[in-house]
Amino acid sequence: METMDLPNTAVGILQSDIPDVLTDETLNKISNSWYQSQLKAKTIKHKFGFSHKIDSIEILGHLNNFGFFIETLINRHLLFLKQTNEIDEFSYARISVAKVMERIIYLFKDDLSIGKIHINEIVNLFSLRNKTVHFTPDNAQVLKPRISELIQIWKQCVKLIKKLENREEFNEEKFSVRLTNHIKEIQERWN
Repeated sequence: METMDLPNTAVGILQSDIPDVLTDETLNKISNSWYQSQLKAKTIKHKFGFSHKIDSIEILGHLNNFGFFIETLINRHLLFLKQTNEIDEFSYARISVAKVMERIIYLFKDDLSIGKIHINEIVNLFSLRNKTVHFTPDNAQVLKPRISELIQIWKQCVKLIKKLENREEFNEEKFSVRLTNHIKEIQERWN
């Protein structure tokens, strides 16, 4: 490393050709370690407590994609209500451009008012998703959800999804069942 002649600036480093700095011996050790870790990952159970914080850049994709998935189901349900004449064109035009939480509150207002469902964890999901969309170094420190937090988000989403499925009666795979199975698998395998 000391004999390398690299530029002093970040952009300069990105624009330069960086020579191979690892010896074949080091590369072999890394390769063997990688192989051994993959073997252990497949054969040894890993347990994480519910309070374990997920500190991985990959969680950003999950939060973003899962939030998008829930928002898409909400939008689809609003369109379903419009197509079945359960809401008029004017109401649909107004609510379909509202923020996602306002759309959720609109769709589930009766269940929310009697405490049949709760959306605090779904609020948390969209808060976390917004932090992924507007990713900053400060958000990187905050975006370390606990396993229990994710499980609660998923479970609350299952309740909403079931309500949508029961209302729509579409002939498709039940997302609520699939998500419930994923939750169960994660709890059995990792907790």
